[in-house]
Amino acid sequence: MSEIALTEIDQWASNLGLCIAGYYTAHENLKEASFEKASNRIADKIAENFNSACLVVVDNRKLSLHLDNLALRVAQYSDGKYRQMDSQKVNVEPPCVLEACASLLQRQAYKQLIDFDNHLDDISLDWSNQQINDDVTDMLKLCGSLC
Repeated sequence: MSEIALTEIDQWASNLGLCIAGYYTAHENLKEASFEKASNRIADKIAENFNSACLVVVDNRKLSLHLDNLALRVAQYSDGKYRQMDSQKVNVEPPCVLEACASLLQRQAYKQLIDFDNHLDDISLDWSNQQINDDVTDMLKLCGSLC
């Protein structure tokens, strides 16, 4: 199933002049934030096609409605495996991204998120989540003018 999703998403990205440069996940267990459980065939396949791919794990323990620090753990593919990056070297732009993420959490936008499995169950569902992407873009424009 995941290989079908990866092929479909790769084609979609290619049509837009983009490439898949990484994989992110959020574990169901709120106390789990390891790369070991996240690194799988998908992340490895992405690294085959993009040699400095990133693997991003949401650190659920750091999530809150008022984010004051990045709730992500990032590893980059190097020398045949994913290696965790120093959190001080992980940067998000613009500076108000955390504010936008907190706003999305407050609005519970994650409940509208459609993953590829949902799409396969009902092909009318948009796995590209264009509505959420538009909301994020609008929020970043708004907070960008405030940053």
